[in-house]
Amino acid sequence: MAMLVHLLACPVTLCPAARLIESRGVAPAPRGLGALEAVLRLQPGMRALEPDARQGLHPLMVPLAASERDGEVSGVLLLPGAVRADPSRFVPVATVGSAGGAPGTALRPLGETCAAAAKRIVVEMDVADAPATDAAVAAAAAEGVAYARGEASAPLGGRAGAAPPSLAAFCILNVGPFADLYESLAAQHFARGDTASALVTCERAQRAFDDWGLPFAVHASLHAQLGRDAEARDVARVALSKPLWSLGAFGAPECLARLAELAQYEPPRPSREWYGAVRHIDGGGGSIRARASEMGLPAQSLKESDFVQALPLVAPAQFSWDAVRQELAATFEGEGRPEIARWIES
Repeated sequence: MAMLVHLLACPVTLCPAARLIESRGVAPAPRGLGALEAVLRLQPGMRALEPDARQGLHPLMVPLAASERDGEVSGVLLLPGAVRADPSRFVPVATVGSAGGAPGTALRPLGETCAAAAKRIVVEMDVADAPATDAAVAAAAAEGVAYARGEASAPLGGRAGAAPPSLAAFCILNVGPFADLYESLAAQHFARGDTASALVTCERAQRAFDDWGLPFAVHASLHAQLGRDAEARDVARVALSKPLWSLGAFGAPECLARLAELAQYEPPRPSREWYGAVRHIDGGGGSIRARASEMGLPAQSLKESDFVQALPLVAPAQFSWDAVRQELAATFEGEGRPEIARWIES
């Protein structure tokens, strides 16, 4: 009970994850982080993690809690600004899958913001009538994330006798966009033969999560199922131009290979990031820019840090996030981002 009182009373900057983030000075703690941290610890089947327990995780991730069922870790990820002048920011994420008890290397978005991710968890706990729902509602409210018990089960439009909305519909309409809910809705539309709605749903997911490869991979896969090879090629190429860790379940090696096929790339370079990883693996010499130029790739847009972050996805048997941590810090330092390097090394 004392722990719960502390969670309810402390402002966001005093909660463990926020304290860690603020102490590093790379980016401000995101709004709603305290709520997300609190409700994750109250969510059934989750165990709390210390925010500095980053072993095995993406070097820019701060863990909050882990699933007792499959070991997937939820937390926030530091997204560096494209250039030093751009502000860096933290977004809520979760690892995808696990291998040998270790978290998976790919990530998926938990929501657009920490506040939205926290509210969705509270909604799901309420609908499931989870034992700690009242505590979760109070913890979220204490951090400025409001939700009233029973709200998600109220009749649609407040009309007497009307059925309540589905959980996915309620969350998307009243909480915010969620990549996995868009994916499931697109699959439902497709199963009913409503391909137009399925494609529109995929496009909405892309707009909401433009930084992520996952919604583009889902969209490309749908185009492929519809026999729309040209559209599948174009969208798959966009998916592979995003960080490979952002592909969610599509970040598995066999799924990456399938995306490369849809993109109609010739192996071994289905994307710039993939090519950079292959460069490390085969021991090829020369600079990335020089070798990329030889292959007709847009060398001016290449970053060593993108390539290093691709290694655990492309060759998980040879590389882990811990194995590339020092190299990634060095590459950010070389790219003029010493603050990111210090974060990784801290």
